[in-house]
Amino acid sequence: MKPTTLLLLVIVSIFTSARSHAESPELILANAHGLSDWNKVETLQFTFYVARKPPVSRTWLWNLSENSVTRTAGGESRTIQLQDIETGNEADTDVHKQFINDTFWLLFPFSIAWSSPQVTDHGEVTIELNGETTKLRKLTALWPSDEGYTPGDAYDIFIDEEQKIHAWNFRKANRKKKGRFFEWKDPKDLGPIRIYESYHRQGETTPMIQMKDLKITLAD
Repeated sequence: MKPTTLLLLVIVSIFTSARSHAESPELILANAHGLSDWNKVETLQFTFYVARKPPVSRTWLWNLSENSVTRTAGGESRTIQLQDIETGNEADTDVHKQFINDTFWLLFPFSIAWSSPQVTDHGEVTIELNGETTKLRKLTALWPSDEGYTPGDAYDIFIDEEQKIHAWNFRKANRKKKGRFFEWKDPKDLGPIRIYESYHRQGETTPMIQMKDLKITLAD
């Protein structure tokens, strides 16, 4: 879903240098979710689940020390080497695309620090969440039009004073009309990394997307 360069930055561990300005809103957001401790992560496992008919369920094992990713779906597993993705076959590319999409949801605060979107701080706005109006800070991350699997996409992110994400609005190709709005719920500390376990369409009580089977291994 997002740029291949995202993974290259992760692999070479250029975590906090992805932005030169330490007080940029995207780095503040990323650090509040554990970016400074990301270099301690050795493996990360999760299942990306979408409540569709039929449902989508993909389990990932990301081995950062080996630069490899294993996807298990439909009872079959496939492992790719991230450093070889540019020369891989079509099946490897499909796995990579899904991996980019699913980790983009799981690690979004890191994604905007690792890659190169233009980030705009709109300040405080009023939006409706859970049937009530609330005031939150709005950031917009806009990716370059010539980068990644879906270039030019924009994300409006709504955060509170503690940098907790409450919602985002995905606008494909930076379209100005209302996009796909999701409420982020069930924050969870996975070791030093903060993630969110469920994502709901606006006003719905049942999650559309869930992160399951979460496991993390840290270096000693």
